[in-house]
Amino acid sequence: MDEILRTTLDKVVKLCDQRPDFGAELRRRLGIPTAPATIPLSSELEEYLTEVGEDVCTIRDVLQIQQDIDPEIKYDFVDDRRTRDRLIIDNLQMESKALSTRIPEDDRFPLFCVYAFYQVENLLNYFYQRKYPDLDSLEEMLRENTKSENEGFRYSGRTGRPVESVSDIESHYLVNAFCNSRTPPLGTNFKIRLSGLRRVRNAFSHRFFEIDPGWDRAMESDKWLDNFIRYNTSITIRKDLKQLADLIAQDLLSAGTPHDVPGVISSMLVSTCYVRYDGKTPEELPKRLWGDVKGYKTGDRLTLTISDGKIIAVKHPPFSPKVDH
Repeated sequence: MDEILRTTLDKVVKLCDQRPDFGAELRRRLGIPTAPATIPLSSELEEYLTEVGEDVCTIRDVLQIQQDIDPEIKYDFVDDRRTRDRLIIDNLQMESKALSTRIPEDDRFPLFCVYAFYQVENLLNYFYQRKYPDLDSLEEMLRENTKSENEGFRYSGRTGRPVESVSDIESHYLVNAFCNSRTPPLGTNFKIRLSGLRRVRNAFSHRFFEIDPGWDRAMESDKWLDNFIRYNTSITIRKDLKQLADLIAQDLLSAGTPHDVPGVISSMLVSTCYVRYDGKTPEELPKRLWGDVKGYKTGDRLTLTISDGKIIAVKHPPFSPKVDH
């Protein structure tokens, strides 16, 4: 490059630094995507990234190549820094297991699933801590949204240990409740795969104990587990994990934005009205909205507008409430 061009380029670079709008327009014309805003790293995450720096670069390079077929999972929406760091670290660990040549090939996918499970568990714990800070409401929601499950998968609260927070609740209850509470409910296969990750984690972790090799024995005796490993891949699990993260991000974002949800009148009394929505414990309708449910009865369905976890409006459904004459 001759000196005149070099000098011109230096001036362009300097102008980009001085005028962000100029830099943005230059990137647009050159077809260079704008880099997303970065999140400050905590010491724990920074230490981890420093320790495995070269591996992380390799993982990210491979993932960039795979973008067309393998979706990238982002955890920018997680406000709690420690939780976000843990999710990012587990995600990098997950990808490193899939790519590692130092791990026996038969172990790569099970280990991938183990770290995918850690992310599912942390995501759901974070989600339910935010959405149901009251433990009684959380347990009521779990009972309501797992009552259609087979025995053993219905939440009863009798877990053999005190439940003091969402982290004390086994993840398969959280998975089932999350999938069943959506409108419409999420697909059965999606729910089974997410719950299956816990089963893989439990079986695979035993192989590290000499007293119980576990994994090979589990694969031989548990046909379901064998089929899970045989018919799933890192691509299917990664897509499920991304879908879960995206749904949680959308749900938490909409919590502060007015949005409509289906509801039902759980109790209509002379002086008050209780409604149920999103599988929550029945909630008293604000007095200013009582006129909107005049003539309705217990069991009638309606549409509620929610903002910041509060009922702000009642919309009449396409059918008319039953009225006695």
